[in-house]
Amino acid sequence: MSAVQPETLDAVLRALRQLLPPGQHSEEALIEGPLAGGYSHANFRVRLGHKRYALRLGGPATRDDREGEVDLLRRLPPGVGAELIAADTATGNLLTAWIDAPLLAETRASDSALVRYLVTLHDALPPVSRAHDLAARISAWLSGRRHAPVVMNAFARLQPPRITVTAHNDLNPWNVLCPVTGWRTLDWEWVGTNDPLFDLVTLAAGTGRDAAAIATMARSYLRLRGLDAARLAPVESLLRAFWLREYAWADDALRRGLDREEIVRQRDNALACLPDS
Repeated sequence: MSAVQPETLDAVLRALRQLLPPGQHSEEALIEGPLAGGYSHANFRVRLGHKRYALRLGGPATRDDREGEVDLLRRLPPGVGAELIAADTATGNLLTAWIDAPLLAETRASDSALVRYLVTLHDALPPVSRAHDLAARISAWLSGRRHAPVVMNAFARLQPPRITVTAHNDLNPWNVLCPVTGWRTLDWEWVGTNDPLFDLVTLAAGTGRDAAAIATMARSYLRLRGLDAARLAPVESLLRAFWLREYAWADDALRRGLDREEIVRQRDNALACLPDS
């Protein structure tokens, strides 16, 4: 075993015993290290025999989130996400095959590469029955506290999507791996039907694109997928919703004691990016 805290080692071994069938020796697992990110979950790279896996220890989530995620992972075409090895929706523990590739956060991808990736992803996703209720999530995160007028104005202007597709809904650059054989998408807890441009806005804003670049990327995406822009929400509206989501999640995470410097930065940056009107 690699040198890790005893309580962490115990949690990893308990998860592996739960997830693996009898006869697979979880006690012989080698924990090769924790993985970066993981605001809501602890993630580890583990080796069993000659194979590597990514292990996620369950964190805060609803059972619906987990069941929707596992159902989607079981139905994904090959090459879209990480291969599902085992999952438990009660705990949120998840074991997937390891993919040896850099994160999108660690690469320099062009605007056109991001658009092509999203077109390919949306074309490959199977239908799902649940909707991604962004307003309900944000309302829960904001509840019980006073917020700046710009926040409440943005919340009041949230609108339901006009047309929907199966969407990831959290395409930040830490949820995308970039192997040369084709990008892979991770962390599907928020999968559900939504405006397809919300994924585009999340992906583009999360990789530092400004509003003008995002509008150009959106036009390219719509053209490649044969969608009518007039039937979708304006990019400006979706950007407002995205920054509100980023603020509300971070503010709630800090209130719950997840006191990390990068979450403070996310809250403050998102608040600064919300338009006054």
